[in-house]
Amino acid sequence: MKPDMNVRPPKNQQGFTLLELGFYLAIAVILSAAGAKKLNQKMERRDFETLGNKIAEHSRAVAEWIVDQGGSAVPGARVGTDWLKSNADCGITTGGTVAYLPCSFEFTNYKYGADPTTTITNVAGVTTALTTWPAVLVAGQPKALGVGHAVRQAEADTKDSLKGVVTYTENNSGVMTATVDVNNGTGIYVKRSGDTMTGALDMQTNNISNVGVLTGATGDFTNIDATNVDATNVTSDRYEGVDIDVTGSIAADGNITTTQSLIGQIALLNGNQTVGSACTNKQIGTTAAGDLVSCVGGVWTQPGSGGSATLIRTGTWSGTNAACTNVLAPAGTDASTHDIYYFWSHVARWTWEKTHQFHGTGSITSGNSKYVCGSTYNSGHGSQSKYGYWISFANPK
Repeated sequence: MKPDMNVRPPKNQQGFTLLELGFYLAIAVILSAAGAKKLNQKMERRDFETLGNKIAEHSRAVAEWIVDQGGSAVPGARVGTDWLKSNADCGITTGGTVAYLPCSFEFTNYKYGADPTTTITNVAGVTTALTTWPAVLVAGQPKALGVGHAVRQAEADTKDSLKGVVTYTENNSGVMTATVDVNNGTGIYVKRSGDTMTGALDMQTNNISNVGVLTGATGDFTNIDATNVDATNVTSDRYEGVDIDVTGSIAADGNITTTQSLIGQIALLNGNQTVGSACTNKQIGTTAAGDLVSCVGGVWTQPGSGGSATLIRTGTWSGTNAACTNVLAPAGTDASTHDIYYFWSHVARWTWEKTHQFHGTGSITSGNSKYVCGSTYNSGHGSQSKYGYWISFANPK
């Protein structure tokens, strides 16, 4: 049998030698180990930063507790966190009546966390709480870098709310501390009980929201700039301000009182006062028709009267056989609030006689009018025409 001349011998095979394969495998192991180490470092930093969040929460609770003690905090050491919890809420006997921390708060719930010891002291009116955490050790070695991350995170969390009140430290032994100092004579914090505060409240451009009533002995404002000020009651003995700018409205159910001046271009008084009716002295208002009135002597009076000047009203009457008429009191007055007097004059002329003139005076002692009569003579002496005028005067009683 002849060999197949079309069959070719196989070429040489190519691939990794055992040495090359071992080299690449070693590189992969090294890279994998480096990546795992970096990942572990990131996870460790995250765990310490979480611990720092809890340290900051604990510091805020301690500060609130000190403020509520009002300078009478009992000195001594307190272990753990139960002393900042509510006995009633948490079912414990080692806490108090106020929940400064939630029942679930425990440092031991977090990696690297442990129960701290807080030592309270009172010196020269300053209450100090020094909280110390046990050294953070792993395999007997301190986690100095980790506790540094925890402290930096706690500082970031409390830099605004506890500025100048709490300080943190850490050392190469893995020990962390938080020191809360509250000066009970100048502390600015508002107690939960609502007691007075002795220092200034600096909001640092933040808002005060959902306020019901603001009551103060002194309010010092450099500038109040508001679109709308709507208040149920704003009470103060003294407000000192350079400027109050309101682009909308100021709506007040009560009074706006000042010992200085109210300055503006237009004052719109939507009043419905009646001249002569009772009022409180020194008030100003308007009638339903828009006339300006002021309260003098306990009575609404039109400007120019001064409260004691006479208010005047005049009237006329005429016509055939028109002998009588009603004399009216000045507008807005009546006999209950004013002394009202009148004078009248009446002229009667007959076709066959000379003119006869009659006149009289009197007072309005009830209501705001008086019926008066001039000549009633009419006995068939021809037609007669009669006309007259009257004037009334009113002074507040």
